[in-house]
Amino acid sequence: MRAVYLPVWECQGQAYSEWTATAGYDHQRQENYTTEENGQQVTKTRTVTETRWQPAHGRHEDRYPRELVSASKGLPQDWLPKLGDFEFGQLQAYNAQFLAGREAGECALDRTAALEVARQQIEAHEEDACGGLVPGDRHKDLRVQTQVRDLAGRLIYLPIWLASF
Repeated sequence: MRAVYLPVWECQGQAYSEWTATAGYDHQRQENYTTEENGQQVTKTRTVTETRWQPAHGRHEDRYPRELVSASKGLPQDWLPKLGDFEFGQLQAYNAQFLAGREAGECALDRTAALEVARQQIEAHEEDACGGLVPGDRHKDLRVQTQVRDLAGRLIYLPIWLASF
């Protein structure tokens, strides 16, 4: 086991989205049908779901205070959530003594690239949020136009424990 400080960009931004979709409202009806069983015609009943489709639109706005973007060569972005929760209330300004005697990863992603990744993450969150706002029982043809504003980021080093065996 060894402690390692991994470089991560902590980004934040405000998102404003407008969405359109086709909302589906399901209703069930009973339907009789004829089938053959043991050589005889039998009438049965089944439930059929029909969907009425109609246009829908709306808006969504949210603030994203902490989008984490891996800046480490050795930590793929999809692994970052698997590291667990960190107590971000305990963040402290950079001090070289924190890294004394510890291994620290090299920052392999600049601020511009990190902000682009954060923008994509925020847009994905917005698409999910807008999909949840579409009325009805189901939806299709969801289109989301998102503007991300006030996007900012700062480099932080997260302490993690690595085990190799």
